[in-house]
Amino acid sequence: MDVLHRMAQALLELETLDGFEVDRIIKGGSVEDIKLDRDSRGKGLKAELDLAAKETKEKEDREAAELEGMTPNPFSKPAPA
Repeated sequence: MDVLHRMAQALLELETLDGFEVDRIIKGGSVEDIKLDRDSRGKGLKAELDLAAKETKEKEDREAAELEGMTPNPFSKPAPA
């Protein structure tokens, strides 16, 4: 019965639980444990997203630099004849 009460409390506070979080409750974890796990996972995900954004920007900058010499700029002054 204690597990059901903790599960209900977690759902009231957090609204949703994933499979890992349900297992955590069943094994005796608390809502605070789940909040700490979520915070930790969120920080890790943010770091991964920041790294991916940085790598994408660097790749786009490299590609733009490579294309700069190959593609004529339609807004530049024409070369003298």
